[in-house]
Amino acid sequence: MKVRAFSVCAMVLGGLVLLNGCEDQAARSAASDAAKEANALKAQVNAALDKTKELTTTVESLKGELASRIDSKLDAAVREMDSRQKRYLEDVKSSTEKALKEATSGTDRLRADYDASFSGAKTTMAADVQKLREEIKTANDDLKKFLDNQLRELYPYAYQPRRLDPNTPPPAEQK
Repeated sequence: MKVRAFSVCAMVLGGLVLLNGCEDQAARSAASDAAKEANALKAQVNAALDKTKELTTTVESLKGELASRIDSKLDAAVREMDSRQKRYLEDVKSSTEKALKEATSGTDRLRADYDASFSGAKTTMAADVQKLREEIKTANDDLKKFLDNQLRELYPYAYQPRRLDPNTPPPAEQK
């Protein structure tokens, strides 16, 4: 549009220069009309330029405002994300601590149950072992008596009863 308006202005001015030397009234009025029209076009071009500058300024201010709004929205979103992340981390931490406490209490409970059952089994086993010892001792004593009797019956001439002290004389024979 600027180029067209400029070319029209140039033609009008050229026509004015050519017609200036002319005495024709019609040509002068046409030149005068063209000059008026050129001035009107110049005013329109200047108005369009002013409007363009105004729109450019408006667009620049809107860009700045839009950028500031986007920045504020992004900052709000980042803060929200940070707070959610912090909250989730705290939830994970608390649930982990809770699970650890439950696992520890379960382990302690199992250990106490095992210790109780083990000590009960140990007591029972100690009584059974003592009973077995007594039975073994009784069986050994019975075996010794049986073997002594067998030796005395089979080899009466070689039978020597056990002595408590090897340096004491043998006890009197019993029949």
